[in-house]
Amino acid sequence: MSAIAQTSLRAGQLALIADDEVAIQGLVARVLRQLGLVPLPVGDGAAAIAAVEAHRGELACAILDIRMPGVNGIDAAHAIQRIVPDLAIVLMSGAVPVDYADRTKRLRLAGLLHKPFALAALEELIRHAIGAHVALETD
Repeated sequence: MSAIAQTSLRAGQLALIADDEVAIQGLVARVLRQLGLVPLPVGDGAAAIAAVEAHRGELACAILDIRMPGVNGIDAAHAIQRIVPDLAIVLMSGAVPVDYADRTKRLRLAGLLHKPFALAALEELIRHAIGAHVALETD
């Protein structure tokens, strides 16, 4: 059983991180913890979708890398929005492939973060994306 499953979480306390780079997961997790959120790191889009299905009532946001093996971040974002339509989703990428542009436009995104990014930019985007949830945790 995962540490997340063993912990009693309030609605809006969990933040999904989907990136196949462990170092990026760690950086994003550090910022999320500073904001009072509990990071839930996964390595691909299929795992992200499964995590959203398992934790839909506890999620504040999902931060997804666009390029991941298997299910990419854009396809995962579409699936996640079908499961939890109002969940704040932030996409990350070093470059958005041209053939992904149309599918990205059809998403209701809270933001797009271009790699490499400053941790302060990530924090600001997360604060903006989930608003009151973060303000309540850090005040």
